[in-house]
Amino acid sequence: MAEKRTVHSVFRIRDYPRCSDRHCASAADLLGWEDGGRFRALEPAGISLRVWQPAADWVPGEIYVADLKYSAPRRFKNSHSFDYPRYLRRQGIAALASARDLSSAELLVPAPAWQVAAARFRFERLAWLRSVLPPGAGRAILEALLFGEESGIEEPVAEVFRRLGLTHVLVVSGLHFVFLSFCFYWPLSWVLSVSPRLSDGGGAKVLALGLAALPIFFYATMVGFSPSVLRSLAGSALLFLAALTGWRRSFLSALLLALVIFLLARPSLLFSVSFQLSFASVAALGLMAKAWSKEGPAPAGFGRKLGRRLAGALGSAIGVNLALAPWLAGQFHEFSLLAPVANLLFVPFYTAALPLGLAVASLGGLGSGVGASALLALHRGIGWIFFAMEKLAAWPLASLLVAPWSLPEWLAYLFLLLALFRPRPWRSLVFGSAACLLFLGLGEAQRAKAVPRGELGLTMFDVGQGESLLIELPEGQALLLDGGGFPGSDFDVGRNVLMPELLARGRRRLEALALSHPDADHAKGLRYIVDRLPPGEFWIGAGTEGHAGFAALRELARSRGVALRVLSQGQRWKFGGADFEVLWPPLDPAGRSDNNLSLVLRVCHSEACLLLTGDIEAEAEASLNRLARETALLKVAHHGSKTSTTPEFLTAWRPKLALISAGESNRYRLPHRQVLEELERRGIAVFRTDRDGELRVRGLKVSPIPSRWSAILRAASGSGS
Repeated sequence: MAEKRTVHSVFRIRDYPRCSDRHCASAADLLGWEDGGRFRALEPAGISLRVWQPAADWVPGEIYVADLKYSAPRRFKNSHSFDYPRYLRRQGIAALASARDLSSAELLVPAPAWQVAAARFRFERLAWLRSVLPPGAGRAILEALLFGEESGIEEPVAEVFRRLGLTHVLVVSGLHFVFLSFCFYWPLSWVLSVSPRLSDGGGAKVLALGLAALPIFFYATMVGFSPSVLRSLAGSALLFLAALTGWRRSFLSALLLALVIFLLARPSLLFSVSFQLSFASVAALGLMAKAWSKEGPAPAGFGRKLGRRLAGALGSAIGVNLALAPWLAGQFHEFSLLAPVANLLFVPFYTAALPLGLAVASLGGLGSGVGASALLALHRGIGWIFFAMEKLAAWPLASLLVAPWSLPEWLAYLFLLLALFRPRPWRSLVFGSAACLLFLGLGEAQRAKAVPRGELGLTMFDVGQGESLLIELPEGQALLLDGGGFPGSDFDVGRNVLMPELLARGRRRLEALALSHPDADHAKGLRYIVDRLPPGEFWIGAGTEGHAGFAALRELARSRGVALRVLSQGQRWKFGGADFEVLWPPLDPAGRSDNNLSLVLRVCHSEACLLLTGDIEAEAEASLNRLARETALLKVAHHGSKTSTTPEFLTAWRPKLALISAGESNRYRLPHRQVLEELERRGIAVFRTDRDGELRVRGLKVSPIPSRWSAILRAASGSGS
């Protein structure tokens, strides 16, 4: 489905809307559509629905008919980037769909009455909470913790939770259901066991379980029966039952039973990362407890008992964090060193806040000010906890960036498991730990050795309808020019596309970072890079420093101690063994558009020169023609728009190779046919990210890189076009 297509569709809402200032999103099931005037029923197929309205109150289970515009999710065609289509498939999502709004949509079938009641409770309690609490991190955390409402979590808040390994707090997980189950079950069991008739034969336990299931089911309905909630609800129920029956002595057997039941019901769950993480973490905890448990008499005295329990909890947390390393490396490219300590320090507070917050939210709208006062007190406590988390997360080594794993890292992981799960005899622990460290060192050495030296290299990443280039210099340094990004989208190109690519190349440091101009499709992805890989210098063109679109990035760079360097026409210097020259913009930027103030660099090494043009248009190109010299490679300006790359510009600069960054099937229909025809007429070899994916050139000569790039290298070396 390369082209977007609007279809009159019937669909069922899966979960509650997640709304931003611009749109609301949800998952839905497509049930059928109108084809040639006739309705065609379909097997339910998952779609990711986006509605361009700032608020919505639809209810899971409702069935609507409306015009939806469909498109296929696309993968960024880089070596290690986030695979969005695969991510959606694991959630049962086959296509993307959007609508202007659903206010005019026809509601065919309303949700069941019990689901409507839960939804009304959710919307009313959320509205009350927002009327009492001021906007900010504390309110957003409470919304996520109590209602699974994550739309208010801003990126800086989410980053603190990620750095401390506490993202599970912000989603409704098995922890919610297990703790709430015990909160309802134990008081009911205690009250019912007062009756001798019920206490005999375990009747009190059975009745308490049945009564406790009612509020738990209502809570699951209120937060929405998303796949992750269903897994958490069912899994926690099985484990809770195992803890109350004879299975409690065979914890791993209970876990295996739960795993088999889930996979029999839905085999595709095996490929769900959240499913894998849930079971892997619980399995690791059980295996760690069994492997490291000590025989012998319990320690005497409260202090010793408490110390032993805390040491055991900390050791288990460390072991679980290490055992989950493959998932953390493969999905998040980050490993929290403080996760074990942070979980022991902060999870008990959030666990206690869950029933307290639900009780306050349930009773707070009854008309008295007691509920509001209690909510404000809870909000203040959450604020103190988050303040402590921010201070802890600010430690430079709170988390490590992790590159996609190579063979040595996988061997290190296997030896790590040997050390964790077979600590006895002690020789096994020592051997496993030493081998793990050895292979980790080999992996890092292998990655460092792969950094190209002695030549000028260029990589144009596939960032969709945007632009980002990595320039690798002869002496080993690296410069990232632009960072891509999508206006109005919460997809982080820096985190999901650029960071894994940089780490895979052994780039844990950038000597410099440059921004051609502050448009979102060039600048938005740089925020994460500046935050996590602060460069030595940040280069911008004259006219960018005071631009409103650069303000947030400028402040972030300043807070990270990054030196800002403003460049203008005529500046020349040597950097990393290459010669740099600023061709544009002029020192006085007055009267020119943002595009025509793009930073234009000429980078040369030996006989190879790169001309990097940002988004300049015909006006700026005409001013550059008087500076023209022959160049081997041209980065075509403005994604191949017909407002750039004039015949006069190509005649003046005479490039042999042209690279174009554009999004596949983009709505601007770039690169423009007129530009492509002009390049072809002149015999200039053209390569495009929308068609070819990531483009790599190494020193304008043949290098041992994947075969799909061999045509580029042949053209660059002059052996073919």
